[in-house]
Amino acid sequence: MTTLGKILLAAIAVGLVIGATVIYRPQPEPAVESVKLTHTQVMELQQTKAPTPKPVEHVVPPAPSDDDAEDGNGS
Repeated sequence: MTTLGKILLAAIAVGLVIGATVIYRPQPEPAVESVKLTHTQVMELQQTKAPTPKPVEHVVPPAPSDDDAEDGNGS
């Protein structure tokens, strides 16, 4: 095989490797589109939402006045 034949064979081999790499390289996955719900699915989601509970109000009893308090003498 002559030098020219070896060069052509090497060029074809390199071309095949590059071509196969380009053809078989993984394509980027398409961006995920936002999921669109049907009207029925939206209604189901709205029905399952629980109402927010009202906050519990804590009632603090008034402090006893000093004149009603016992002094501890038993009288």
